Amino acid sequence: MLTHSRAALVRAVAACAGYREAQALHCLAWKLGLASDVVLATALLTRYAKRGLLAPAQRLFDEMSRRDVVACNAVLAALGAAGRAADARALFERMPDRTPASWNAMVTCHCRAGDLVSARRVFEASLHAGSSSVVSWNAMIDGYCKAGRMDAARDLFDRMGSTLPDVVTWNTMMAGYLHGGEPAAAIATFHRLMHIHQEQQQEEEEHRLRPTTVTMATVVTACTQVGDFALGWQIHHQIRQQGTGIDAVLSNALMDMYFKGGSADSALDARAPERQEDGIRLSERAARRISEMDVWDGAAYGLSNVYASLQRWDRVEEHRRGGARGRGTRQGHAPQAARACLL
Repeated sequence: MLTHSRAALVRAVAACAGYREAQALHCLAWKLGLASDVVLATALLTRYAKRGLLAPAQRLFDEMSRRDVVACNAVLAALGAAGRAADARALFERMPDRTPASWNAMVTCHCRAGDLVSARRVFEASLHAGSSSVVSWNAMIDGYCKAGRMDAARDLFDRMGSTLPDVVTWNTMMAGYLHGGEPAAAIATFHRLMHIHQEQQQEEEEHRLRPTTVTMATVVTACTQVGDFALGWQIHHQIRQQGTGIDAVLSNALMDMYFKGGSADSALDARAPERQEDGIRLSERAARRISEMDVWDGAAYGLSNVYASLQRWDRVEEHRRGGARGRGTRQGHAPQAARACLL
C-alpha cells in the first residue's frame, strides 16, 4: 500500500504547479509516514528548488536523514539562483560525490555573481576531473559574453572543437556579438553554423545542429542593425520554406526588420500565429464598438479585410454579407471616407 502511495505522491509532486500544491503533498507525505522516504523527499526538494522556493527547499534538505547527489544538486542550483554563492560553494565542498550537474551548477552560480575568476577555476577543475559537459562550456561562454569579454568567449568556443558545441553554444556566441555591438560577427557566426548544418544533412536527426527560433531572431536583428535587409528577407524565406515556427521574439525581430527596411506590408506575414489571432480579436472588438456607435457597417468590411489578409475566406464572406445588410438598413449613415477604404 505504501509503495503505491509513494509512487502516486512522486507523480503528483512532479505534476504540481506551485508552492501550495507542493506543501499540501508534503503534509500528506507526513501523514502517510513517507516524509523520510529519500525518493519522495528528493522529488519535493527538486520541485521547491525549481520554483525558486529556497526556504522550504533548505528546510526539507536539513530534515532529510539521507541526502543523495540529486538532492544536493537541487539545493546547489537553488542557492546559485538566489545569489548565495558562498553557501553554494560550502555545500559543494561538502559533497562526497559530484556529478556533471554539480559542476555545472557551480560554474553557473559564479557566472551569475559576476565572479568569472572563480567560475573559470571551477570550470577547469571539472575538465581535470572529467566531469565537464556542454552545459558547463555554455555557462562559462555565456558568462564571458555577458561581461563583454568576447575574446575570452571566442577562445573557449574554439577550444570546444567542431563536434562539441550545441545550438545553445552557437546562439550564445551570436547573442554575445550582437549585444556587444558586433552584429557583423553575429552574422558570420550564423553562416558558420549553417555551413555545419548543411554538412550534417546525411547524419541522424538527433546528431544534427538545427537552428532554433532564437538563432533566427538573433541573426535577423543583426541584419537589421547592419542594414542588410536582403539577407534578412532571404532568411525569412528560408524560415517559411523549412516550416520553422515563428514565436513572439522572432516575429518582433522580423517585423522590426521589415518596417525599418521600408516593407511594412510584408511585416504582416511575419506575425506569429497567436498574434494573428490577437489581431483578429482586436479587430472584432473594434468592429463591435463601431457598430454600437451606429457608424454604418463599414466596420464589417474593415474586419473582412483582416480575415482576407489571413486567407480566412469563410469569415470574409460572412462579414461582407453583414456589411451589405448594414447598407440596406442604414444607407444614409455611410460616411464617404469609409467607402474609400473598401477593397
